[in-house]
Amino acid sequence: MCVFLERVLRYISGYQLLLMNIPLLLFNIVFYGTVLYLYGQAKQDPSISLGIGFAYIFLFVLFPIVQFILWRTKIIKVRTTADKIGMVTATPLLPLIIFTVAARISQGNARSSTYEFNVNNHRYQEAYYNFTGTTKLRKIEFYKSNDTVSEGSPFPETDKWVKDSIWLYFSETGDTIRKEHYRNDTLLNYQK
Repeated sequence: MCVFLERVLRYISGYQLLLMNIPLLLFNIVFYGTVLYLYGQAKQDPSISLGIGFAYIFLFVLFPIVQFILWRTKIIKVRTTADKIGMVTATPLLPLIIFTVAARISQGNARSSTYEFNVNNHRYQEAYYNFTGTTKLRKIEFYKSNDTVSEGSPFPETDKWVKDSIWLYFSETGDTIRKEHYRNDTLLNYQK
């Protein structure tokens, strides 16, 4: 069946050098489907990101081994330029390059640390941001939970936060360059 589908697709496309063989195409789909599924799970629930990291390590070892076995047993045959590209893209090399570039790009926007506490029946969150590649503080943000909390229920029901308190922005020399005063997501005052 696979050979038949491969021949039909090659005939329809007319680009025999550009079409990847079906087993290799399926292997790529499973590999990237798994990688993207795990990425989506980690984005949805950051508390499981450590487990996802271990899963990536496992997959990045397992998939090249399976790919090598499929190649040695001639299930995956490398004949065309697209097949060669498919063999390279079905390894951890491309996802690792993408993850590294994405981490470098978003590094300046990522929180360096957070601190949460309860005051006056609300949960508050302080978020700290550093300049890229340094420990110098770039920005401090403050949020308040939309929901109320109590001693019996110290965490908010929903993960909805509103801007609150004074947000501070710093230069690389440590000087305060801007202050924004928020109350319940409304900007009350702005100072440069």
